[in-house]
Amino acid sequence: GINAEYGEKVKKKTPKKKTAKGQGNAQNIAGAERSRSMPNSFAHLDHESRIFLQEKEQQLMQSQEVIQILQSKISRLEHLLQLKDLRIEDLSMKLQTMGGAAPRGR
Repeated sequence: GINAEYGEKVKKKTPKKKTAKGQGNAQNIAGAERSRSMPNSFAHLDHESRIFLQEKEQQLMQSQEVIQILQSKISRLEHLLQLKDLRIEDLSMKLQTMGGAAPRGR
């Protein structure tokens, strides 16, 4: 019902935030390219240092993925907040057109 409606509307709004996702994807691509080129630059390092750096790169990629997911969730929540604000505004207008007959604070 309502959640499905919000889900559809959220998908329509996402172009505004796609730049952030696009930047994240560009970072991931750059990270992947860096991963391919870095093992060559790791050649002078000892085995433990190479493993350490590879683990750190993996952690970085995981962190970037989490950031991307959280940005997407923030975008969705912002959109839901906008929808709720519009609904409140719509209901307030309807209340005013009814002459404000509903008692307040009683």
